[in-house]
This record gives sequence, C-alpha cells and structure tokens, in this order.
Amino acid sequence: MLKLVFSKISKANLQNFDIFNLTGPKWYPIKGSVDALRKYIVKCGGQHIAFGKLAQEYNTNILGLKLGEDLVVVVFTYDIIRHILRSEDFESRPDNFFIRLRSMGDKKGITCADGERWSSQRGFLVKHFRNLGFGKEEMQKMIQEEVGDILSILECNGSNIEVGKLFSPAVISILWNLTAGFRIKRTDRRLEKILNLLARRSKIFDMAGGRLNMFPWLRFIMPEKSGYKLMMDINQEMKAFFMDVIKEHYINWNEQKNGDLIYEFITEMKKNIPNSYFTEDQLVMVCADMLIAGAQTTSNTLDFAFLMMILHENIQKKVQAELDKVCQSDVPIQYSHRVRYMNT
Repeated sequence: MLKLVFSKISKANLQNFDIFNLTGPKWYPIKGSVDALRKYIVKCGGQHIAFGKLAQEYNTNILGLKLGEDLVVVVFTYDIIRHILRSEDFESRPDNFFIRLRSMGDKKGITCADGERWSSQRGFLVKHFRNLGFGKEEMQKMIQEEVGDILSILECNGSNIEVGKLFSPAVISILWNLTAGFRIKRTDRRLEKILNLLARRSKIFDMAGGRLNMFPWLRFIMPEKSGYKLMMDINQEMKAFFMDVIKEHYINWNEQKNGDLIYEFITEMKKNIPNSYFTEDQLVMVCADMLIAGAQTTSNTLDFAFLMMILHENIQKKVQAELDKVCQSDVPIQYSHRVRYMNT
C-alpha cells in the first residue's frame, strides 16, 4: 500500500520541485487537473485512493497536479516522505484562500502558521505544557479520570457503543483542561456545542480545501453551495465560544495566575511588547487549533484502531494479552506501565 504526503506548494518550497517536469494529468486553463482527479475520486471512493491510482497510471512517485490556482505535489514511498518531513525546505505552510479562511482571516494560530509566528508560539506552548505537567503526574490524573468515565459507560452500555462518540469527549476534556484550566464534563452543554462545531467544520472541505480553495471567486456567486457561508458562520460561532471563556479569564486574571494556557497567554499579552504575536485574535486561533488538531487526530486514530481490532480478532487478542501481562486488574493503568511493556 502506498504511503503519501499531500502538500500544496508554498513560495518557500516551490523551488524544490521542477514544476514543468512533474508527472501527472494534463493541466487545462482555469480548472487545471481538477476533472481528472474528480473522476478518480468518484471511481475509487476516496481522494487518497485517487492519488495512488493516478501515481500508478503515470508511473511516478512524485505526482504533479494543478487544482484551480494551486500547484500541488503528492509524494509516495517512505524515502521521499521521510526526506520531506525532515527537511527544513518544506517547513513553511501554504498561504492561500482556504488557509486564511480556516484561520479566520490570517495565518494565525499554530497549525497553519510558519516563520517567526510559528517559532514564537511553538516555544510558548511547549513551555506552557511542560509547566502544566504534560506527560507527568498531573496529566496522568486527567487521563485516568477520563478512563474512569469511559469504563463506567462501557459497564452500563458495553454491547451498544459508538467508539468515536465514546473517545471524542474524553480527548476534548483533557485538551480543554490544559487550555482553559477546568474539566468540561460529558453533561456540560459546552462540550456538546464544541463537538458539534468541530464535526460540522470537518465535513465542509476535503484535505485539499475543496472547490472553494481552487476557485475562491465562487464565494461571490454561490456562497452557500461553495461552503463559504457555512465556514464563516462556524468561524463566528467558534470565536464567540472561545471569547466567552477568554473574557472570564480576563476578569479573574492576576500576575500569579498561571494555571492554564489562556491565563499565561493573557500574561504575555499584558507585557505590551511591540509587534508581539500575543494578541487576542491569535489566542482565539490557538485555542481553536488545540481542539481541532488534537481532538480529531487523537479520537480518529483511536476509532480506527478499535475498528481494526473488531475486524481482526487475532490482533484484539494480542492487545488484550499484552494488557494482561503488563497491568494488574486492581491497579489503575499508569503512564509508567509503558516501561514494564518495553522490558517484557
């Protein structure tokens, strides 16, 4: 099975590819190679599968596409992917309509930021999470609390559970605890609201940004069908959601408050450093990125892992055997148990 990395070409890494010698379907005016890709998506049932089929058809491990205004490269094989992921030449993020729409107007936040903004915010977040106990006893307690809830739900409804809906609230709760300083319980309406927002948001576009990213002018003639209006509405709802919590932190803030990301971010904002990346809009987008990037990736990975164990009972038995070997039934699972597993 082919492994791939999907990358829109930014100005910073465009020079790393000879775009005139890339192999792929023919480019046409305005549309580029959209029609060829769409044909394979419909035929194969998924964009990632379509990329693989196109690469096979054109006998290449570096597939060149033009999706509307964007030049796109899809790479295959372990060696090429590893080179790209390890090379500083490919660290920049695309700067296009979809990225700015996703980030509420600019390349704010952490996921889609690059350059000095990314370096500044990454350093701040890493330091903040270490201070709050990321990977330490404090975070272990958060995880154990969520695991306790999950086990209670399984005991009551173990034969009729949708795995995705079981794990998503737990992941959100931990991320929210680190971000806002309190656990958001499953019965809290705010949890239901943020899960709903994230679900709606993830369905608007594919990983290429959809046709709106290829043809941004569609927002003027078909704002609803293109997804533009829905994305703007969701952006406003998400900003309002986070601003409610940020305003509470403003009210309760003092120089000694450092128990969560929002308090520490506000402390940096109050230093009033010229040209600082610590702004209110940046804080809103960092909060959004925390939940968007962390929650969906983690819960989807767990969802997929459990699906594979359901489909492959032999793997399920191996996982259970490892758990039985490392963990004691009367002792809560701890992060330190990984050392036992490594030594068995």
